[in-house]
Amino acid sequence: MNTTVNKTTGSNPMSELFAKVMDKFDTDKDKKLNAAEFGAFLSGLIGDNKSTSAGQDAPAAPTTAPRVLPSTFMGFTPKHAMEGFDFQREQNTGKSAKDAFAYLANQAPPPPLNDKAALGAWFTQYIQPGMNELGHKVTNVNGDKFGFENWQGKFNVDYGRGAGADGGALAWQVG
Repeated sequence: MNTTVNKTTGSNPMSELFAKVMDKFDTDKDKKLNAAEFGAFLSGLIGDNKSTSAGQDAPAAPTTAPRVLPSTFMGFTPKHAMEGFDFQREQNTGKSAKDAFAYLANQAPPPPLNDKAALGAWFTQYIQPGMNELGHKVTNVNGDKFGFENWQGKFNVDYGRGAGADGGALAWQVG
């Protein structure tokens, strides 16, 4: 394969394409595509995002959440305040609802911990779809609490320690 280099900028067209893809789909700007970002990329790639004639904008990206697949990986550094999680051990989002919650929360924008109603909306938008995809069916959301059921049974979790006040954190308190 003969790659043409743009002589005016000295750049490789494939590198430019890669940079544009990363700029568009790397929403957390960590220079890596996580599962949700890669899902959005694939949706855009196989979706009908082509213009029908010159000069027209492409249709908007699909409004459905990208597919979240179960994964096993060795820990991560949390982007938000999270208490009661061991991020140095193996994480398994398909078997552990706690691991799934931590993973999804880490991919989401910062949670509004000082407002319980807003925190519930954040959970419903950013966490619930992924939990459901991973087999941890969310049955209810009420502010900083949610219920779910999976292969282990039915559970209620308080996930916002100190929610509604300053200094709160994401947590996993089964009750």
